[in-house]
Amino acid sequence: MSKPCASGTDCDRREFCPAAAPQVCTACSKNCQLCTDLDECLGCQSGFLLVGGTCKACPSNCTICMRLDVCFVCNASTELVDGQCLPIPSICSTENPCPKGRYCAGTTCLPCPVTCAACSSATKCTECKVYAEMSTAQACIENCKQDFNQTCVNGTKVPCGGTEQITPCNCNILAENCRTCAPVSRSGAEPSECADCMAGYAIFRGSCSNCADGFVKVGKLCLSENQDNNEAGGDGDGSDTNTGGDGSDSNIGGDGSEGNTGSDTSDNISKSGVSNGIIAAITIGCLLFICSTVGIILYYMKKRSKKNQQAVFIEKKLAPAFIFNTDQIMTNK
Repeated sequence: MSKPCASGTDCDRREFCPAAAPQVCTACSKNCQLCTDLDECLGCQSGFLLVGGTCKACPSNCTICMRLDVCFVCNASTELVDGQCLPIPSICSTENPCPKGRYCAGTTCLPCPVTCAACSSATKCTECKVYAEMSTAQACIENCKQDFNQTCVNGTKVPCGGTEQITPCNCNILAENCRTCAPVSRSGAEPSECADCMAGYAIFRGSCSNCADGFVKVGKLCLSENQDNNEAGGDGDGSDTNTGGDGSDSNIGGDGSEGNTGSDTSDNISKSGVSNGIIAAITIGCLLFICSTVGIILYYMKKRSKKNQQAVFIEKKLAPAFIFNTDQIMTNK
């Protein structure tokens, strides 16, 4: 039975109160969340877009769309690809990785922790969502809107540099991975640079984006050379690794076999660096040898040419005198 009303506030959600009699609460049109009349919708239910006062369906499996043919947010069972919601792969392998936001457990794609934008396992994030920060344990911790030279500990703002600190200090948007901030030089100055870095990072020009000795760069993270490559999350999207909890054909192998570890990656990087150094040294040596040889040849050619010129000069000077002396001898005879 319809409820009498004097205004819209007398009606339940998804109902309106007509301006003309009979004034009884009337349901909004289908898929409308809020309305002032049957054909005047103000907001639609999830999966629909308000167009000209009515609700039109978004693309399939889409919960929020900005246009009728382009999705903005997909439901949990699909992933957003070029504005469309496509089924998420449920089976994964080294050749068929999981999409970003999921990780491969054995042969199944599972969602990353809620604060992770990408991960390599259920406990290791490789990228955080915008409202979270990477901790020293590769967990994404929600920030607490900390002020300058502060960090978050258990959701509370505290000064940087304490023993309990596990996330970077808030120094400057360009100063990454700071443990503490350098003092501000003057009143009203811009936020400072890093004073020192979180574990694994080395300071360079006021920022801690470079890795310290014994650590290697994997994506945006600096990880220990002895840490498994699986924990590094490959290229940073958390989708190209197989955690291999059962040890079956995984990148690292749960039993340690067939493992591709971070130290292997480090060795390859080191060997590559050494090889490049040797090649550069050989190339420079060859160039120096060639330049030296050419220089010596040109020097002797120039010297020989000078001697030849001197010989011609002497010959020209002595020739008339020799002829004169010869004629004189013949005359005397």
